[in-house]
Amino acid sequence: MSIAMARLVHTRLWKTLALIEPRFQATGTFDSEIASAYSDAWALVDILHRVRDLSEQTHLLSAKDPPVQVFIRTTEPVKALRNHVQHFRSGIRHLPAKSEPLFGTLTWVSSENSQRCFSILSGSLAADLNSAGSVYDRHDGVSNCTNCRPRTPRR
Repeated sequence: MSIAMARLVHTRLWKTLALIEPRFQATGTFDSEIASAYSDAWALVDILHRVRDLSEQTHLLSAKDPPVQVFIRTTEPVKALRNHVQHFRSGIRHLPAKSEPLFGTLTWVSSENSQRCFSILSGSLAADLNSAGSVYDRHDGVSNCTNCRPRTPRR
């Protein structure tokens, strides 16, 4: 069931991200899409964390099996991200003002132009936060865009 849920959430996330560009161009805002995208992204983090925990503890899988070891290694960042968010309450006061966004950054390549990418920074403590980056396509082994910069929606 968890794998089916992960597939559903992943598909829905990509569909939502594809809606943001035309919605922003047409209206200058995309608040409901941001909420939906972050909800799905965090649901995916939660599902992967749960499956990771189960795969480490179940007697049905051997922790020594190479596929299990690969899954545990490749989902280590998911565990770190989930734990970071889970412990906000105890550490949020100690974060520097110009730290990374509390809820992370969603970055994706435009479905209309592979040389354009978007980033949404959520939960920033700094009003003037800016972030630059690049999206790397692991399947093709190339960078899809350069100088990606987040846009602030018009209000």
